[in-house]
Amino acid sequence: MKPKPSRSHHIDVLRAIATVMIVVTHVLQYHLHNFLTTFVWNYIHFAVVLFVFCSVSVLLPSVERMEMNASSLFAWCKKRFWRLIKPFYVYIAAHALLILLLPSIFNGNGLKLTPTFLLDSITLSGGINFNWLVLLFIEIALVFPLIYKVSQKKNWSIGWGIASFCFIVATLFMPELRSIYRPIMVIGWSLIVLLSILAVSYTHLDVYKRQVHRVK
Repeated sequence: MKPKPSRSHHIDVLRAIATVMIVVTHVLQYHLHNFLTTFVWNYIHFAVVLFVFCSVSVLLPSVERMEMNASSLFAWCKKRFWRLIKPFYVYIAAHALLILLLPSIFNGNGLKLTPTFLLDSITLSGGINFNWLVLLFIEIALVFPLIYKVSQKKNWSIGWGIASFCFIVATLFMPELRSIYRPIMVIGWSLIVLLSILAVSYTHLDVYKRQVHRVK
């Protein structure tokens, strides 16, 4: 088992940048009345890709240290699932409470206090718009060990990348796929995950080679 790596402050900075960009994106959606704000809004969405890269940078060392057996995989996936879903549930509860206490301020900001809407939001099947992001990272966490294994084989990586790219193209021309996009969106996003794994792995290898060179 590999030793636990030290916390990367570079990744923390990237996460902070991505967080600010996500906030700006959601603020600008109410001000798309001129070319500048529309332009910034369109091209700042790559913050999600940056978030995926940061997640891969954190998940990869964890998977590399993990024993690849059923019990370890289940425990690993369970831990990641609860780490992602608990803060979202806290947000739903806090937002609902604020709507009840201060409806004139917080009502109409994406959350509706109806049983169906709340159930869809909690189950990530619909409801509040941005919960797709929570679902995406849960899906990524659940399939990450598999994508990691794929990344270890060149031919598998190429095949997976081609299949993922074809799925992305298919969603552009097949409207029926868009209606079921949420539960299967990880197929397309797995291309970003795979490329991020390869990039992070290459960076780690380059750092290791430089450390060995210094020792010599």
